Amino acid sequence: MTVTTTRAAAHEPAEQPKDEIGASEFIRKYPSYDGRGIIVGVFDTGVDPGAPGLQTTSDGKPKMIDLVDCTGSGDVDTSKETELEADGTLKGLSGRSLTVPAEWPDRAAGTKYRLGLKRAFELYPRPLVARVKAERRRRHDETQRAVAEEERRKAALGPLPTAEGEAGRKGAELAASVSALDACDKAYEDGGPVYDVLTYKDESGVWRVCVDTSERGALGEAALLAPFRVEGKYGTLDAADAASGAETLCNFAVEVAADGARTTLCVDAGSHGTHVAGIIGAHFPDAPELNGIAPGCQIVGFKIGDTRLDGMETGTALVRALGAAIERGVHIINLSFGEYAKVDDIGRFTAAANLAVHKHGLLFVTSAGNNGPALSTGGAPGTSSCCIAVGAYCSSAMMGPQYSLRAKLADIQYTWSSRGPTYDGHLNVSVSAPGGAIAPVPNWTLQGRQLMNGTSMASPNACGGITLLLSALAARGERWSPASIRRAIETTALRTPNATGSAVEVWALGRGLLQVGAALSWLEEHGGHAHCDVRFELSATTHGCSTAAGTGARGVYLREPQHSSASEVGVDVFVRPRLHEEAPNAQRVSLDVGVTLQPS
Repeated sequence: MTVTTTRAAAHEPAEQPKDEIGASEFIRKYPSYDGRGIIVGVFDTGVDPGAPGLQTTSDGKPKMIDLVDCTGSGDVDTSKETELEADGTLKGLSGRSLTVPAEWPDRAAGTKYRLGLKRAFELYPRPLVARVKAERRRRHDETQRAVAEEERRKAALGPLPTAEGEAGRKGAELAASVSALDACDKAYEDGGPVYDVLTYKDESGVWRVCVDTSERGALGEAALLAPFRVEGKYGTLDAADAASGAETLCNFAVEVAADGARTTLCVDAGSHGTHVAGIIGAHFPDAPELNGIAPGCQIVGFKIGDTRLDGMETGTALVRALGAAIERGVHIINLSFGEYAKVDDIGRFTAAANLAVHKHGLLFVTSAGNNGPALSTGGAPGTSSCCIAVGAYCSSAMMGPQYSLRAKLADIQYTWSSRGPTYDGHLNVSVSAPGGAIAPVPNWTLQGRQLMNGTSMASPNACGGITLLLSALAARGERWSPASIRRAIETTALRTPNATGSAVEVWALGRGLLQVGAALSWLEEHGGHAHCDVRFELSATTHGCSTAAGTGARGVYLREPQHSSASEVGVDVFVRPRLHEEAPNAQRVSLDVGVTLQPS
């Protein structure tokens, strides 16, 4: 068998699918509308700023403009203050003597150095902990084995412990040494590297952070970093001589809060977030076929997956991330996470997301979930009305490079893509997009790109497509709202056939497969309409139903036995138009539109 390794054979466009949503054609037609001018927030496990394709945008700007740990898993207590000794050293919390390089920027007047301590295994993602532990154990075993074999050799050649006098004492010592080495080997436990952390404010007012990755106090061998949003620089949790040991290639950024009392080391909790960021906006100047959907966009990585929970998100982290996204001027958010929710469209995070979308104008794109094909299997927050929940679609073109299918099959909605409606009758899935990609992953995985699939991949594909729309509108100086963008993409989405030739049901596909070019055309034609920004809230009460679908529901969902078998069912429906809270009152008065209820 011959393996071809030319670039033309190695990289197929469907590895990172764009044609399905019209993104490739859109960028060919509008090269400068490739995401430029748009900031995308990635709510995920964190993003590796050193991963392939995440260095620059298509117009040469930094791709990653900030990294924010919203989980607290990277926090270091740096409230301990200290002064520099006369010899240029200070004592770290580990007990090591830390040498401060003379070439570092001077401290601000009246400030002190701040000290902290952090275990590496509290920062590393779980797969990296396993790899480093295995490598360190191998090196330990090699050294331990050599010492133990030498002691056994000495014991075998030396006097017996039962010998008389000095010879017996010598023999007993050798036997005890062998036993002690065996006991140490059985009791081996690796706590991992422990890093001293030094934080201070320099004379220009910028916070500086150094992590002693040498574990010898040689701070000059480690990176001196400012917060990522200030200088865009990151470090690696490896010593200068790491190539001879367990080299992690684990990159990190820093942030400082509470006037220096808390320092945060932002390390991704898994490869998921980097993969998602790559789908949205990776830029490969020498291999454009590997580009993400919107290579011109800039990205802020918000870590909401807690390393202590193996990358699981928390409500606190999500709410923090929303606030941080608003502060940083993010235009559109992608959240490729989701959980089962017994009650839809309610809760602290849902309330915060509604505020971010309807008051601050952020677009919120999220994964529909991977629990299909049964009905009502969507995950929160995709079940919330403010979110654009995305289902996962697989085109015929994707099946070869991603799944090695030898024969062409028809396009299909992935069977595991979650279906609507929600328990209270909301459609749930807004649109669909390709749900698989071979995209960048963190350097610590020791590979450049990786295949992943799921609605976690469909969501950033759609997010990238919507980013192209926003880029076009921003370049033209045109305004938009979450309501107008949502109406554009849902109105123009493409209804696709499934493998049997019939249309994919709306519960799986949503309004259809996202079509970027058609959505822009719709906005060009209708974006100036007086009521384009209006959204509608529906409240339905089904007589004889006490479940979530019965009172104050967002749709009519007849699933109870007394309704599915009845000749007729009474439902009270109330539709309320909503405008932005700062919309002119004259616009509210002039709003007079008809509403038609249609069965799905």
